[in-house]
Amino acid sequence: MIDFSATLGAYEWPSAPFRMGHEYMFDGGVMAKSLFSLGFWQRPWEAQGKIPFQEIGYFQADLFDPPKWKPSFPNIAFELMDDSDAYWGAKIVTSFTNELIKKLAEAGEYRRPEATRYVEDVLLRRRDAIGRYWLNRITPLEDLKLTAGESGIQFRDLAAERGYADARSRRFRFWFADVNGKKFTQEQIVEPGAPSEISLSGLRDILAKTKSAPIDKFRRTVVVRLFIQSNQSAGQWALPIEVFLGHTDDLRLQVLGWHHAPR
Repeated sequence: MIDFSATLGAYEWPSAPFRMGHEYMFDGGVMAKSLFSLGFWQRPWEAQGKIPFQEIGYFQADLFDPPKWKPSFPNIAFELMDDSDAYWGAKIVTSFTNELIKKLAEAGEYRRPEATRYVEDVLLRRRDAIGRYWLNRITPLEDLKLTAGESGIQFRDLAAERGYADARSRRFRFWFADVNGKKFTQEQIVEPGAPSEISLSGLRDILAKTKSAPIDKFRRTVVVRLFIQSNQSAGQWALPIEVFLGHTDDLRLQVLGWHHAPR
């Protein structure tokens, strides 16, 4: 267990250092930049950092940038994190509802209600910053399965569900690859006929031309790989999700699994 001081701001000092979340305790790269600029380069938090409530300390959302956030000391989990790891974490963070975050802030039992509201607001804004970044960077599809007749694929779009993407302007593009990952169809851009479904025209013909992989230890046989990308708010495409289509002992074609942001 980590108490509120180390988790949500104040730490052990009367005034927490403003570098928290922006730099390591000893950050050679940033220190060198400051040294070679003879101190004229000013860090953003030096000018904008503030402590609105002494009992909270330095805890803010204005300068919070999800991909650039740093713990106080280098952490191997963050050093080795790839995009799929970050997406996994973002799924958990964005599952926290407004009501739950309100309860978390109230658990601090601050004497001043405005301090409680401040913590709640910061948590909400940081949650949404994480959602907007990672659920936009990576194609955020879950619970994938083939439709009846194997003519399409259904899924949940977490970005649309949780308010980080506009379902009305949602587009996807997809292509197929063989079991070794070699692309063998052209990319197709589609607007789903339903909010959570893509039509896979010609899937049967594609399957008839592909060579299956050997049966794995779970008695599954991968036949083809499907890559899907969602459109980003900036007009580009998010990192794909890789879907493995194949069959088990009953020879029924199905989704065997998927992987977000494959390398």
